[in-house]
Amino acid sequence: MRILTAVAIVASFILIAVLTTIEGAFTILIGWIPFLGRVLPEAEPDGPSVLVGALALLLFTAVVHGFGRSRNRTAGRWRIRWTLALVLGVLLLFTAGISLVGITHQIAWLSTSEQPMLGEGLNRRDQYATTMIGMGLTSSYHDGKAAFPPGGTFSPDGEALHSWETHLLPYMWYSTNGIDMKRPWNSPENRKSFQCVLPEFINPAYRTPPLEDANGFGLSHYAANSRVLTANKALAREELTRGTSNTILVGEVNAGYKPWGHPVNGRDPTAGLNRGAATFGGPPNSGGVNFIMADGSVRFIANGVDPVVLRSLGDPRSKE
Repeated sequence: MRILTAVAIVASFILIAVLTTIEGAFTILIGWIPFLGRVLPEAEPDGPSVLVGALALLLFTAVVHGFGRSRNRTAGRWRIRWTLALVLGVLLLFTAGISLVGITHQIAWLSTSEQPMLGEGLNRRDQYATTMIGMGLTSSYHDGKAAFPPGGTFSPDGEALHSWETHLLPYMWYSTNGIDMKRPWNSPENRKSFQCVLPEFINPAYRTPPLEDANGFGLSHYAANSRVLTANKALAREELTRGTSNTILVGEVNAGYKPWGHPVNGRDPTAGLNRGAATFGGPPNSGGVNFIMADGSVRFIANGVDPVVLRSLGDPRSKE
């Protein structure tokens, strides 16, 4: 029996690896272990809810035990361990039922989704996170401040403080009450706020995206156009002489990720696309990059775009 179980586990791992990747197989089989390690320490159980749940479980156990004793008066004394075994079995069946419903929904989604499992023919319409950033930058932040956020803020003596993404948080329904904007983003007072992953800064086109750096800071899959969002400077739409629809604000990156709180998270689009960790880049097999323009729209630009066109879109001071 043990040999058959081991063979079944190995066969399942191989099948998942064939359908996805080796990394995907490990994530599915044992990925829940580090997930629980990250989530459980941050869980804050609601006392009244826990108490109500415990009382309900005790009441259910008492009812089962009473029913068992009433039905087995002639067959001998009903054992408490039988009651506990029945209650545990019901809980396991309930949990298995919920899991089965979740697995069924996930399989149905995978079988009907236009986005393939292996990443070929990437569906470029999957732009939820990109669109949310664009709305925050143009519809919320700019309308409220009459300018775009600075690419990063620095103190008079050059100390790195906060990123354009941190300044954007209140306009994406996040509270910054716990962040001291006058202290560096990674200072002891601010570390806890930045050691989290924000879904708006995670590219949904990645199946197994990198989420944190070695210090636990949440990463961003996006970077600002360093020719538009610059240090300690808030640029207004009126200063974009080429027009908002023809000026790049933010784009996707696929290497050299920076934490979303890092004040230096910008790249130069005129350096080309998908040419290394210092340039803008899209997901594998995408053939280009999604960019957020200054009017809030999302534009896909292919890797083979004319360099003159790319300089024109990336540098508002370009004369081309």
